[in-house]
Amino acid sequence: MQGQGIKTNAFLPDINIETYHAGPGISKSQLDQVAKSPAHWKASLEIERKETPALRVGRLFHNVVLEPESIDLAVAPKVDRRTKVGKATWEAFVSANKDSQVVTEDEYTLIMGMRDSVMLHPIAKALFELDGMFEHSVYWQNEESGLLCKCRPDWWLPGKQVIVDLKTTEDARPWAFARDSAKYRYHVQNAFYDEGVGSVALSQGFIFVVVEKAPPYAVAVYQLDDQAILAGQIMYQEELNILADCQRTGIYPAYSDRIEVLSLPKYTIQEAFDHV
Repeated sequence: MQGQGIKTNAFLPDINIETYHAGPGISKSQLDQVAKSPAHWKASLEIERKETPALRVGRLFHNVVLEPESIDLAVAPKVDRRTKVGKATWEAFVSANKDSQVVTEDEYTLIMGMRDSVMLHPIAKALFELDGMFEHSVYWQNEESGLLCKCRPDWWLPGKQVIVDLKTTEDARPWAFARDSAKYRYHVQNAFYDEGVGSVALSQGFIFVVVEKAPPYAVAVYQLDDQAILAGQIMYQEELNILADCQRTGIYPAYSDRIEVLSLPKYTIQEAFDHV
């Protein structure tokens, strides 16, 4: 099957991240925009994707864990490049590290601290030491909406038929990651990736390896329950159907065009009555 010139229902290893984001297909991050409104999704297509320092650190962390042989980190010297000596030191460093990813000392400490902690966790270590595929792109056609979709699993284990997703967080405790899963729609990611990988192989599970971004870089490993995954399926399918309708009509609405009545959060109401 072909979709808009893209091979579908296959793991594609030779698509770089820039081409993936710029190319056709609806991704989970795009569904997050549709969840706000179709107008937000349409506007997001016109915004140039820029790598923030936090995204860069996350990308390098994924590399050192999942594909360490492909990356070399070089810690930048702390020099004043406005001075003659500092400028010379910097130029010598750049010349000696042309093929390396340059990071600050703080970035190196964070990346390697998280990496070491992940590899000390028995289950995480076992998962990442199995033969797997790092960030292979998958394209498929969603049957109900007819839309071309795409995903890019962090780590696919063919032998186990399991997707492993590496997350960084401020707090990896169970209740905190459950909160993050709802906020960042990880249940939608889980279900959406299951469908995509399921177009290629029998997907039997989705595992989150979660590491905190501060010492002791605590690690936890989670799977979402069936109810969460079902909710994710319902949500992504509804969003794809909405987007398909918008593409048919050429109308991409934002928020309601009527006056809506709002209710305050229950805890706010309760707090007010507690003072009565």
